[in-house]
Amino acid sequence: MKYPFKFSILLVLLAINLQLPGYAQEARPLTLEQAVDLSLRNSKQIKLHQAKIDEAKAIVKEATDRKLPDVGVSGSALYLPTPNIRLDESLKNNNGGGSGGTIQEPIKVSSVFFGMLNVSQPIFTGFKINSGIESARYLAEAARLDSEHDRDGIIENTVKAYTNLYKADAAISVVKETLVESNQRVKDYTSLEKNGILARNDLLKAELEVSNLELALLEAEKDRKLANVNMNIMLGLPTDTSFQTILPAGIQPGEKSLYEWVTIASKNRKDIAALQQREKASGAAIVAARGDLYPSVAATAGYVAADMCPRFGKQKPNLARLRPGNNNCRSARPS
Repeated sequence: MKYPFKFSILLVLLAINLQLPGYAQEARPLTLEQAVDLSLRNSKQIKLHQAKIDEAKAIVKEATDRKLPDVGVSGSALYLPTPNIRLDESLKNNNGGGSGGTIQEPIKVSSVFFGMLNVSQPIFTGFKINSGIESARYLAEAARLDSEHDRDGIIENTVKAYTNLYKADAAISVVKETLVESNQRVKDYTSLEKNGILARNDLLKAELEVSNLELALLEAEKDRKLANVNMNIMLGLPTDTSFQTILPAGIQPGEKSLYEWVTIASKNRKDIAALQQREKASGAAIVAARGDLYPSVAATAGYVAADMCPRFGKQKPNLARLRPGNNNCRSARPS
């Protein structure tokens, strides 16, 4: 009765193991070029730097737009029920020394409408505009260099993760081959020990070596799983994805001296170039700050349009003389 029970347990364990990701998926072949391409495509850091580059370009455009003239338009509508405007003397002067109609009662202004248009073009601002544009351009270039520096770092980390995965596979392969040889040695030693040719201690040493190799194999498989998880994190893929590394062939080191490699690395380091651009931007910002010591010169032009709608007394004045060429106030009527 125990055998059917044990057999059912084995079937349950087998079904559980088949549902695990490691058994459900096969290892997909992955080259180094594919790994680098996936890491760059799915990197959140590169997307963040792209947003910073776009922001820096917008700042450059904003600094450049400061050269354009400033245009402002404003308007107001006011209701003034109490002020009185007396135009007796002005009407006398307009009518040629008192001839014509005069206002016996003051004009009561009921509303005022006016609009204003201002245009200002900066001519000299103490070099602040040009220095601001120059500083913004340097900072935009520094942001681009930072993005390239981080891009190179992502490629380097991807290559390291790929190398660690390849080393883990190679270590597992070596341990397995050694374990096969040790198991065969244990079989041979067992036969020799049964025939009395080999001492018992030698057989125990061979079995101990097999146990150590099995433990080493478990450690190698654990390291391989960790390397696979790190690779998935670098590539932005699910952690249960398994890979089969394909090492490229024909890689030859460049024939250069150490000094030449150091010189090339110094010229191509994007972080140093970004610091140099930020240094130039700081110099341009200092020039812009010193621009406050100089006067600012700008050409300004404006236009103001006003319209008053009065209420008259019993006698209506001559509106054509009161406002020559303009009689658009529809609300002006005697009360």
